Amino acid sequence: MAIDGDSALENVLNLIQSSVQTGLTKGEEVLQGVLGPAYEPIKGLAQFITPDIPAIYEAGKQLVKEPSPSTLTAVAMAGALESPMGKAIKPIGKLRSIPKVKESVTANKAFNITPEQKEVWREENLQATKEKVAKELGITDPKEIKNINVRDRHRNPELEEVTRKFDEGEITRKEFLDLKDEIKPLRAYGTVPVLRSLKDVFLSLRQGKGKDLSIIGVNKNIKPNTVVESRFDIDAYSKYDNYVASVKEPSGMSYTNAVYLKDVNFVFNPEKAFNIAKGKPKSPFATIKGKWQNAEPEDIHQFAKEKINLEDWTEVGFDPASHTGFYNRTNGELLKSAEEVIQVGPMILAKKVKRFEPEELAGPRKDKVITSSTGKKMNVYKKGGSIVERNPYNYTPRTI
Repeated sequence: MAIDGDSALENVLNLIQSSVQTGLTKGEEVLQGVLGPAYEPIKGLAQFITPDIPAIYEAGKQLVKEPSPSTLTAVAMAGALESPMGKAIKPIGKLRSIPKVKESVTANKAFNITPEQKEVWREENLQATKEKVAKELGITDPKEIKNINVRDRHRNPELEEVTRKFDEGEITRKEFLDLKDEIKPLRAYGTVPVLRSLKDVFLSLRQGKGKDLSIIGVNKNIKPNTVVESRFDIDAYSKYDNYVASVKEPSGMSYTNAVYLKDVNFVFNPEKAFNIAKGKPKSPFATIKGKWQNAEPEDIHQFAKEKINLEDWTEVGFDPASHTGFYNRTNGELLKSAEEVIQVGPMILAKKVKRFEPEELAGPRKDKVITSSTGKKMNVYKKGGSIVERNPYNYTPRTI
């Protein structure tokens, strides 16, 4: 069957284009990079074949490889499932698995982005972040804006000073906790943040010369129930307000925009957290450890929306400047484990959390454990928030 000039095929492609949800990430550059000259005959279909929509991507690749009525039908079905109606009839709680991908393909080739193009994006968007910080701080001098250290923008000098006074014995523990909660009160998001694209994930990550990056669902596979450790990539959220999930498993480090784990333990180091609270630079030391659930990021995002206000689910925070480890955003309790965890952007949701009991936090490092004072009430913010609150919902990256 010829791909071009077939009116029946064109009709089906038009049906796919009209059925797929408006605003989905376009993937023409992805397919063009993979196919080269063979791209032109199927240009109309290409806009929907992207690693950001793996179901259509995999079906589209098969159609290119073996053009036939059956492979064309598979693409049409994938497109229908991505349509508003298709998403509406998908059973609640039923998460699609990420299709297996070729790990031999580099991320640059998969996204059809050269190292030079990526560097331009990073420089432009870093400048945008600096301008955002400057606006918050009232800085207008171009030289000062250029010299802004974006890693410092989440620091709170007042809170660091209070922590140092406590460490040096100038104030009591109770005074310290009361002041800390006054400076940085408990907050919950109340909504699920926008899901950033996998392309944004790739662009936001540092990449050494000649090195590749493993993006889950693009050029990286993780087997279901593999024990992994997830954390935020510090550089990505500091520079680009993109809370990329760094996922460590036996074969190395890979990255994604949404994570779903089961049988979870929250891992942290009180000593390192306390040093950061006093103002020392951040470095990776706390992770969410659990069994990988190989679910589509879009489905995880929707799943989070379904769960965020349910009684069994708790918003979890992590900020070593105010708490030693992962904590309940409602009451400030330090958390030990959970049955399930969903991570989308800066938001962490956990099902049936278990807290640390006071006696479990005792020992030689007890004074380094930062919790919340009792009786403090939580604030909920739906959108916005200052830089210190780390709420990047309103950030729009510049395109490449």
